[in-house]
Amino acid sequence: DDYEQILGSARFCLVPKGVGYWTHRLYEAVLAGCIPVILSDHVALPFEGLFNIKWEKFSVKWPEDRIGPELYWWLRRLDQRGAAMKRHLDDTACWFDYHGEN
Repeated sequence: DDYEQILGSARFCLVPKGVGYWTHRLYEAVLAGCIPVILSDHVALPFEGLFNIKWEKFSVKWPEDRIGPELYWWLRRLDQRGAAMKRHLDDTACWFDYHGEN
C-alpha cells in the first residue's frame, strides 16, 4: 500500500533497468501517474511509434553511467516542465492499463 501511495504522490519515479530489455517498474510509474525517469540505456519502450505515443513528452531517459547527484539537480530544474509532462502522461496512461474498463 505504501509503495503505491509514494509513487502516486511523486512527480518523478526512477525506473531502473530490469532483467531484460524492459522493466515492470515502467508500468507501475505510468499507472501511478508518475513521470518515469528511465535509467537504462537499452530499454525497449512499449508502444513506441503506436497510438501516437511519444515517450519524450511524458518520460525522461537518463544515461546509466551518469546516475548520481547530477540527476537530482537536473530533475529539480526539469520540474518546471513537469506539469506539461504530467498532462501528456495522463493522456497516454490508458494504453498501459489492461485491467481498465474501457
